[in-house]
Amino acid sequence: MELYKEDLSAVTPNASKQKPKEQAYSFSHKLLYMILACVVLVVGTVATLLCRAQVRYLEQNILADHREIEQLWIDNTLESIRSWQTKSLESIRYVSQAEMFRLFAKDVEFLLNGNPEDLASIAEERDYLVDLLADTAARRGWQTARILSVKGQDVVAPKGLPPVRSEILDLLGRAKKERGAVYSGLYHDQGLILLDVVDPLYEVQSTEEPAIVGFLVTTLPMDELFQAFLAEEHMKDSSYTGKILAQGENCVKVVQLVGGKPALLSDCIAVPQSIPFDRRPSFGDKSVNAAEVYSLGSHFSLPPWYVVIECSASAIDAIKAKNAREIYLLGVVGSLAVALFFAMILGTWIVRHKAKEEQKCIGGLVHAIECALDGSDAKFRYLQGRSQKVARLSSRLGKLMKLSGQAMENIQLAARLSQVGKIFVPRDIMIKRGLLTDEERRQVQLAPYHAYNVLKGVLPKRVARIVYQMGGKVVDNPETGANHELTVKEMLLEARVLLVANDFCAMVSQRGTRPPLPIADARKKLEGRALYDKMVVDAINSISDKEIKELLDAPLEEGDV
Repeated sequence: MELYKEDLSAVTPNASKQKPKEQAYSFSHKLLYMILACVVLVVGTVATLLCRAQVRYLEQNILADHREIEQLWIDNTLESIRSWQTKSLESIRYVSQAEMFRLFAKDVEFLLNGNPEDLASIAEERDYLVDLLADTAARRGWQTARILSVKGQDVVAPKGLPPVRSEILDLLGRAKKERGAVYSGLYHDQGLILLDVVDPLYEVQSTEEPAIVGFLVTTLPMDELFQAFLAEEHMKDSSYTGKILAQGENCVKVVQLVGGKPALLSDCIAVPQSIPFDRRPSFGDKSVNAAEVYSLGSHFSLPPWYVVIECSASAIDAIKAKNAREIYLLGVVGSLAVALFFAMILGTWIVRHKAKEEQKCIGGLVHAIECALDGSDAKFRYLQGRSQKVARLSSRLGKLMKLSGQAMENIQLAARLSQVGKIFVPRDIMIKRGLLTDEERRQVQLAPYHAYNVLKGVLPKRVARIVYQMGGKVVDNPETGANHELTVKEMLLEARVLLVANDFCAMVSQRGTRPPLPIADARKKLEGRALYDKMVVDAINSISDKEIKELLDAPLEEGDV
């Protein structure tokens, strides 16, 4: 029954049956919690401010990235429109600058101002030019082409063309005033998006400022062109939408892809003077719950269009929210790590501080017990100075055996308290001279047991076990005093050291009527019992008699070395 390995309940009326009450919150705990609360508050505040700043910084970077993407798309689209405009004007001016058309327009203008009946004389030439113009329009992809007089009358016009629209007549006035090509607004006709271009025809031989003798009016289909401008494969992802804000017949309208095809929306919109990158309602969306977008636009002078690209604000908000969650999560983890770091530092300091205070208390308790054992009561006359002697000798043995610092502390503390169990032995037994009865011997043998029950509640458990085991026996039955000896393997290392030191001190000290043994005889007795650890015995045998007497504070004899 290995009672020495378990906690044992006190069985004597003098043993303390209650453990010291542990306070739920000591001053050290309260101080720790207050400091930790302050640290967490400060770290949390700083982390929140840093996270907010980082979130704003990332949001700005996200918006800057999207602005850069939109600007790149706009630049590419403007370059495509510019290339289309150059090619289309070159194609139109190939006809408007052709001498045959200009001369014919001059002749028609002359005949119309003279005798209109003379127009029949150029009917054959007119038919040729009509066919030539129709063939040119077909080859260049124009919807229609016609040449009008200065007053807006057909000069060269294929058969079947509708009458000249009033909007075209307005364009003639603009072209005459600006003396260059002008563009109409976009409009629908036969399911197509069309654009009219009016370019003046000048007389062939003229002064420095040639007179306008007619106008070439071409109608260009824009569906295929807008399809190329607004192609979805040019976008970074599906959250982007390209649009063109163009003048319609009466107001500005939006051209965008609907179902993968370009469409001219019917609603009129108001266009600001500039469209910087910003969050605003989507252009052309007139619904009550109009979706907000981050859009950027740039103006193209001729034709007067705005090229706009929009990105869903909800898509950007989702990216910003994801980044914010990640940043705040990292902030929380970082704050906890910093708080834990400070908690470990503060906790270590408080634990060390508390350990020092407890060490002082234990030191005071041990000193009080030592004073009690060394008191004037005759009960303890054989114990006076015993604990100090055992402590000095065991400390020397520990150094020779190169024990750890903690083991040395345990030995010192246990040695100073090694005799505390004797307090529970009746006074008459302690002062009795001569042989003890069986009952008296039982009372003495219970001393380590009583010491263990007292010390286990106020000292580290290992120290209490060392004191209990240093007698070499453990109690099996406190009522009868039955016990059994421990083997070396069953004993703690510190207890083995103290067993040898205590028994050696007892041998060389006065015990009742028995005189102290010589040191040499005590050494021989140590070598004769298997209970003693051979390593400890070898260590004590390596100490000279002179040093042993100095450790035990005994007078030196002549010949000690």
